[in-house]
Amino acid sequence: MKKLPIEFLNRMKTLPGVDFDAFTGAYERPPVRALHANLLKISADRLEEVLPQCGIGGAERIGFAADGFYFDSERIGTNPLHHAGAFYVQEPSAMMPVSMLDGLKLPDDPRILDLCAAPGGKTSQAANLIKNKGFIVSNEIIPKRAKILASNAERLGIRNCVVTNLDSGTLAGLLPSVFDVVIVDAPCSGEGMMRKEDVAVDEWSVENVLFCAERQRAILADAVKNVAPGGYLLYSTCTFSKEENEDNLEWFLDHYPHFSCVEPPEEIKKVTAPGIGGFTAARRFYPHLSKGEGQFAVLLKNDSDGERGRFAAFAGEKLSKEEEKTARGFVSDMLGDRGEELSIRLSGGRLILTQGELPLLPKSILCGVPLGTVEKGRLEPHHGFFSAYGADFLNKIDLDEKQANAYIRGLTFECRDFSGFGAVLYRGCALGGIKISDSVAKNRYPKGLRAL
Repeated sequence: MKKLPIEFLNRMKTLPGVDFDAFTGAYERPPVRALHANLLKISADRLEEVLPQCGIGGAERIGFAADGFYFDSERIGTNPLHHAGAFYVQEPSAMMPVSMLDGLKLPDDPRILDLCAAPGGKTSQAANLIKNKGFIVSNEIIPKRAKILASNAERLGIRNCVVTNLDSGTLAGLLPSVFDVVIVDAPCSGEGMMRKEDVAVDEWSVENVLFCAERQRAILADAVKNVAPGGYLLYSTCTFSKEENEDNLEWFLDHYPHFSCVEPPEEIKKVTAPGIGGFTAARRFYPHLSKGEGQFAVLLKNDSDGERGRFAAFAGEKLSKEEEKTARGFVSDMLGDRGEELSIRLSGGRLILTQGELPLLPKSILCGVPLGTVEKGRLEPHHGFFSAYGADFLNKIDLDEKQANAYIRGLTFECRDFSGFGAVLYRGCALGGIKISDSVAKNRYPKGLRAL
């Protein structure tokens, strides 16, 4: 870890409510690591059971995040359990904001917008919250990061997600008053990440703090337009500066008085400090108070009356009779009657599966679950279909640890369980696809995802 900037330390020394010696002492200790269960594929209790069996040590529940765990293993990204999307590695303090949503009463078809979403930790938490009901629009303005976001959504098997690469103003115009929850994990000066990321130290300056604060207000001014009457706006940063946190909260409430702060759960209050200036519903996560890095979060409710906004539903392009017949037959072969609940759409030459309505949006990188393409009268399946629906396949096998490690490296293996396409699981979580021919399971795991 690099030496902390003197001017940053001087600002922290005068920040109200901070025990400066305890705060700086925390930077002499190593950071912790954490993950949260992906409830779309595995329960938190089951994950707690299998983590040590899969070589991931030190698993300890995080009290304020119901599905979160601390852990102390290295190279966790090469573990088959990670490839299977059983969990998402996430900074423990970063789990705090979405945990503020626990216990909220949302509509039966909840709509969530994660506005600054890459790489996907809060989208994953949101997916846990609504469990494939309604939909999530997960947006990232930087194209490269948006692709990483889509890849993570695919690994996690999220079925009702639209990943977009748009600016906040465009989304505000396209989907006014549509969402029950809008998550704004705003780009910030990154003060809270200095212990883990040297770049946060290198790029820090007072000028950057003020620049970030101004940009955050512009994003909030757009995001507020997306919030439905009775809905919620969740604002968070990974910084300590008052300018980016409480000052922006005060600005927001002055400009949008129909919003009010929502008290967080008691478990969050126990591990955080209240916001500065009387904003006790806003919470500050400090490394000297809890295991994790810096974080700020506040949940705001739109107290105005009215109905949720309408949106143009995604219908896709027109399928040919051959595409419809081939795709429907393949889905039926893989899922049986379960497949009849799903709609098959065509988008950009690729077949996708949707359940319920998804919004029609430009520059969508992912919409629903990619199914595949029809080639010479047969369906060539996409990995996303196996990841999202593999646990429901009629043809599936659960691999042991040795087989799973071989599979994620692209190896074939002998299998006489069935013939044709099927899914492989690890610890009950869909890992990917295979095609069995002459008792040999040909590996369908994408080369770009394979472990080295």
